[in-house]
Amino acid sequence: MSPAATSGLKADETWGASCDTITVDSECGGFLLRDPSKKAKAAEVMTHFCKKGTIATTCPASGIVAACRSGADGINYYCSSGPEAYDAAAAKAACAKSRGHIVD
Repeated sequence: MSPAATSGLKADETWGASCDTITVDSECGGFLLRDPSKKAKAAEVMTHFCKKGTIATTCPASGIVAACRSGADGINYYCSSGPEAYDAAAAKAACAKSRGHIVD
């Protein structure tokens, strides 16, 4: 298993569940938690959102161009691999379009 993406996570956050659609749209996103005991619920909720990807516990750390926070607990990673192959400018534009903001 590849290392988990941590860019954009706050010190008190952990991965809840993710949806890896890198091979579909060059993105991977998920829910972040402050209470690790809610991981099972996060994975259950993700089944309703992740129709074209692979549900996992984290997004992979490799190939990330930008991390985009949306809402209190959402994060989306734009990646340099896959059909969209984002660069920094395209990732920033996609993040803004989704009403998120780029984070380190």
